[in-house]
Amino acid sequence: MAKAGIITFLHNDNYGSILQAYALEQVLLALQVNSEHLDYAPDTWEKLRNMFRCGNSPSLILEGLHKRSESGAYARHEMMDAFRSSRLKLSARCRNAQELADAASGMDVLIAGSDQIWSPVWLNPIYFLTFANEKPKIAYACSLGVQQLPRKRKRKIMQSSLQGFQSLSVREEEGAHLIEEISGIRPEVMPDPVLLLTPEEWSEMEDTAVSGVGRLVCYMIDTNPAYWERVKRTAEVLELEPLIIPMTDEARRQGWENAEGVTPERFIGLFHTASYVMTDSFHGAMFASIFSRQHTVLRRYEDGDPESKNSRIDQIQRMLGYVSMDACRPDNWTALRISELRKQGLEWLEIALSQAGV
Repeated sequence: MAKAGIITFLHNDNYGSILQAYALEQVLLALQVNSEHLDYAPDTWEKLRNMFRCGNSPSLILEGLHKRSESGAYARHEMMDAFRSSRLKLSARCRNAQELADAASGMDVLIAGSDQIWSPVWLNPIYFLTFANEKPKIAYACSLGVQQLPRKRKRKIMQSSLQGFQSLSVREEEGAHLIEEISGIRPEVMPDPVLLLTPEEWSEMEDTAVSGVGRLVCYMIDTNPAYWERVKRTAEVLELEPLIIPMTDEARRQGWENAEGVTPERFIGLFHTASYVMTDSFHGAMFASIFSRQHTVLRRYEDGDPESKNSRIDQIQRMLGYVSMDACRPDNWTALRISELRKQGLEWLEIALSQAGV
């Protein structure tokens, strides 16, 4: 069986990131490819070198430190570690490009994807597989997140890093447009890996020890105080009690019940059983759609913000045909559309692997 090395975000302790990584590994296995995640966790010097090389803001490192200081962050990290150890096949830990090249030496093909690994905001050429050493390279549904071209310095780095891919796809239409402007190559737009598994496949791993039945399940990444006014109004209208998956200290201060100890498996269970979902998360919206849960998606950024990542939400609306993200009502047409997208993504991956000689 052929062997693929995958690089994506594994250590930001985000439910969507870890579950899309799991999904891509499972899909490749179904395509008769034995995959392994290149366990990239850059050390401090690697992060600093990349920050200076790419012109990333130092505030990103400070934001990361702040997130790790939030209540519950350590417990969530432990749960994510347990998931990584039990559910993902990992290489040895890689701290830099040389260690990644060593880990990839026995691979037949390398795959970048998915999530916001190509975001110009925290640009890192590693996620463009620049360490590949002539190995065949595939990009599956990589997200830039942003809607505007980065500064000239970052455009040059991205242009150079995009060389050598046998097959190239991104997750959003806006990303396809930006990549074409940067490189002259128009990538295809493919669905996020979480859509490539069926609801039944996701249900096989879910933990329903905490149920969302009769609850307004809330999963917010940002700390926008306006979110909680929306939650209050929606809960009153729907006559549902909020249940918070707490990602920030602000979420814990709202006075509603917090679902502590939410493993990725329990996250799946909560979205599957929720009576209604409110979220500002791309993957939160994806899982609500997969399980046909009515939901509201809150826009995390002002549309004029040059670092706005609202293109991810716009892509969901286009892709699934929602009239408004304020009140998404998945129906039979939505399920059919998701099935079509699943087929499209699987066919694209199968062709890409064949073209890479796998």
